Order: sequence, then C-alpha cells, then structure tokens
Amino acid sequence: MRSSRLNPVQGAALVRETERIETTYPGEYVAFIDTWNGDELTRRVLAHAPDCETFYALMAAVDPELASRAGMTRVPGPNESVWLPAQTA
Repeated sequence: MRSSRLNPVQGAALVRETERIETTYPGEYVAFIDTWNGDELTRRVLAHAPDCETFYALMAAVDPELASRAGMTRVPGPNESVWLPAQTA
C-alpha cells in the first residue's frame, strides 16, 4: 500500500510500526512484510542482523515469494545521524 493512499488512521498505524522497527532494531538491517486488514497494519519481521553478510545469509533461508515482497531497510544506530542529500535550487 502506497503511503499517498493512506487515510489518517492507516498513516498513524504505519508511523507506529516504523517507530517500532527503529526502536527494536537500531543499527541493524531489517526485512519485513506489511499486511493490511482495513486500517490495521501488521508488520512481520523476516530477518534482522547487524551486518550485511549475516542479513543476506538469513534472507537466503526465507521463502523466495516472501523475500520478493519484503521491505528492507537499515535502521540507524543510536549514535548515527540520518544522512539527507543537500537540496539544490
């Protein structure tokens, strides 16, 4: 589900699940599946690891159909800043 099509309740659910991933897995690579049931979001973590090698080894064991639908991210660690590109005029 694309965020531009979320109603306010769904948007809040997405924010809650994103914050849960950020607080539970700081400094880790995370793969997850989002499942929507109306306004309710269930985010299922498929794999998480602090380094790429371990993460991809774990993902290799995930069902290929699930892996193809997974969202993947690296959560910044507690002492890391989020890099944003400079805006150009």
